[in-house]
Amino acid sequence: MFFYKSKAKLMFVGLGNTGIPYDGTRHNLGFFIIDRLAQRLGTQLRSKKSDGAFAKVTIERTRALLLKPLLLMNNSGIVIHRFANYFGISAENIIVIHDDITIPAGQFKVKVRGSDGGHNGIKSVIDFLDTPNFPRIKCGVGAKAHPQTTLSDWVLSRFNPEETEKIGNMLPQILACIDCIAREGVAQAMNTYNQRNSNQKGAPIV
Repeated sequence: MFFYKSKAKLMFVGLGNTGIPYDGTRHNLGFFIIDRLAQRLGTQLRSKKSDGAFAKVTIERTRALLLKPLLLMNNSGIVIHRFANYFGISAENIIVIHDDITIPAGQFKVKVRGSDGGHNGIKSVIDFLDTPNFPRIKCGVGAKAHPQTTLSDWVLSRFNPEETEKIGNMLPQILACIDCIAREGVAQAMNTYNQRNSNQKGAPIV
């Protein structure tokens, strides 16, 4: 399945849907962040006869794995479970990065565990890892703009220019948060970045 095993301590997973029609949608924010993280680290994700695009990296002197499941969102857990088993990474060391409609665009929240919150990708991860006890970076995409819009249509829509600017402002903070997790752990990242977000009151993070 893979060319060799690593000694990765952490796995950062971005959730999304594979395929050009989904590029740039709210639901693919996890993919976007993993791609930008890989770019910052000077690497590219690749799939080698597997159902996940991945890269082995070092973040803050910690060996880690970056992963984008290449099945559709609702089957993300299948891929994450396979990679976790192969590389011997436990659930508490798998940090899942995903979109969240309860958080305004431009903000994010770190959690150490939780329910699926109606997110089918997270539900799949919980089902296949057989536990809800894995950290998440919940990235805001905003609530539905119009009540008549279906949830599916909303998360598969694209950001407007103002939201795009807010996402751009948020990105450096998320990458810094990932560094913090690798360096000091999820609890410290929660203390630092959740407090910072709570002070923003819906404003973009700069």
